[in-house]
Amino acid sequence: MIMLCASYGYSQESLAEQLSVRVVEGRAQKIDSVGQILTVRIFNDEITIFVPDKIQIARGSEAIPLDDINVGDSLRIKYYDASPGPLTAISITDNNAVDDF
Repeated sequence: MIMLCASYGYSQESLAEQLSVRVVEGRAQKIDSVGQILTVRIFNDEITIFVPDKIQIARGSEAIPLDDINVGDSLRIKYYDASPGPLTAISITDNNAVDDF
């Protein structure tokens, strides 16, 4: 008798590869660093995105935490739709210039 077992453990990145990945650009409207939720205004609409702990958030060449994003910051967000769960960020780029002072 031969038994075959399969493991269905997916990392966030491999799961994202299987789902439809999208990229949006907009302005930060609300930042909830405790709840890991980011609300972004895109034209006349808003979307809410879950921000997992270990994703890359960058401002220029610097990695920053979620709570360094400010309301009004211009953001580029790569995300996937984890329906029936939330939209989930894969990477975030804060397009605001880093001060060189």
